[in-house]
Amino acid sequence: MPLAACRGVCITNPTNKALSEHEHYGPYSYLKIMTWDKPIITENYIAGTLEDLSILKFTISERLSKAEIGDIFNIGLDYGIDNTVSATFFIMENEFDPASMDNFVWFDPDKKNEE
Repeated sequence: MPLAACRGVCITNPTNKALSEHEHYGPYSYLKIMTWDKPIITENYIAGTLEDLSILKFTISERLSKAEIGDIFNIGLDYGIDNTVSATFFIMENEFDPASMDNFVWFDPDKKNEE
């Protein structure tokens, strides 16, 4: 998980204290972690004050420490009450390739939709 793996660099860096400071993570850099005035999860970003993000990092690390391969957990209202979505975490093996779940990567335009 990018936020847990951040090792506090983005959270403890004082230059990230201003609003809208952000970093992109993930295979396509779609996940944006951003500073904001309150904790919130949207389709476009996970945001909060540096303290909020530090608490989130701890929460994710705690849940990961208890999780096993195949587990799924969500973080939603326990992080922010103004969330428009929740963050879902799928616990996969270390060798897991995230692109393998991406339908656009494996989409074959020559095949007709079989629905």
